[in-house]
Amino acid sequence: QDFNLPSATTVCIPDCGFTANPKELVLPQEKTTVSWDCDGADSCELSGDVLPADQSKMGNVNPLKGSVNVSLNKPTTFFLACKNQDGQLFKTTSVDFLKPRWREITPL
Repeated sequence: QDFNLPSATTVCIPDCGFTANPKELVLPQEKTTVSWDCDGADSCELSGDVLPADQSKMGNVNPLKGSVNVSLNKPTTFFLACKNQDGQLFKTTSVDFLKPRWREITPL
């Protein structure tokens, strides 16, 4: 018996984990590692709002898994955009700089 039901379509956009470690730096030129691990992505692009000196690490990256070490001078938010035939996924991760605490020590 035909009930004239509409056909169902399964849509599977990429699913990615995206992190920076460490997330807090103290001194300029310290390094952080930006890592991603994706399921179902055909292509991924990595970018940042403040680009590191070595910009060759940004741009098209392995869509399954990868990491890059970058030296930073300023707080930075990194962006990962991954897509497949069904859609796109956008993720962000941020790295901040801690402000050193000054403490006056007086001799006894």
